[in-house]
Amino acid sequence: MDYWTTFMKNDVSIAAVVSTYNRLDKLKNALAAFESQEVFPNYLIIVDNGSTDGQTLAFLESWCRKESGFKKFVVHLDENKGASYGFNAGFEKAIELNADWVWVSDDDGYPDKEAFKNANLFLEKNHDDSLAAICGTVITRNSIDFSHRRTYYIDRRNNFRELLSKPSDYEKNCFEINEFSYVGTLIKKEALLDVGLASTDYYIWFIDTEHSIRVSKKYRILCVPGIRICHDTNNKNNVFSWKYYYGVRDILYMVRDHFPKKVLRKRITRHHLHMCKMILLLKFNWAKLYWHALKDFKKGIKGKARNY
Repeated sequence: MDYWTTFMKNDVSIAAVVSTYNRLDKLKNALAAFESQEVFPNYLIIVDNGSTDGQTLAFLESWCRKESGFKKFVVHLDENKGASYGFNAGFEKAIELNADWVWVSDDDGYPDKEAFKNANLFLEKNHDDSLAAICGTVITRNSIDFSHRRTYYIDRRNNFRELLSKPSDYEKNCFEINEFSYVGTLIKKEALLDVGLASTDYYIWFIDTEHSIRVSKKYRILCVPGIRICHDTNNKNNVFSWKYYYGVRDILYMVRDHFPKKVLRKRITRHHLHMCKMILLLKFNWAKLYWHALKDFKKGIKGKARNY
């Protein structure tokens, strides 16, 4: 394969941003996926979000010296202050490079070999000032993960609700959504400059959801099923983890910032009821987590919390 000829086929300038933290094995898989593209992004920006394993930075310094079909950049952050800081460092570098579009994913997102070819083809045929982001199909354990492409709405009882994408949606050339995850999403540079980067108020979860809500208020977001990404995750729902503290707390900030007060009141009530349910079920670790999240939200504690 003539790498530089393939590189020059890109008519749309794309910078791919990958954030990594202490997961060198997955990062290597991700890099192999980018190296295997039929059409390369123009730039690949790896953000080492304060890795402490003693291996990631040295590996990236060596990797950066090897020739590839795209220009390589490594951004190293001295401290992990949260995922939003890592993504923003990548966004800022992509904007500095003047890329038209910015692909974003974690180190566990592996683009299919035709992902950037299909992204380029779609963007070349769809010149629309109202379009700010396109997302691909997320494949987890050989099946489509519908949770990554969603549509939010407020129901008649003032509850914040989300509709997941459906199997029939993926039979279309594209379909409209208003929420995305950062697993294989491309965002237009102009939209990033207009609506801003990821909010550093959030630590782990709802960073991408909140960002997509901001984007969707002014622009269109489309899912393009022909762009496919393998998501290498083994996350299991309903298994107790300190991470859920941020999910419970930060959805309250997101609802508060984007929806009427009555929607926030319903969400807080829902959290209180769930905490009571955990107590009745003798799941005191869950009840404590909800209590701390609600208390810290009322105190206005954002970003990384002391006890979680």
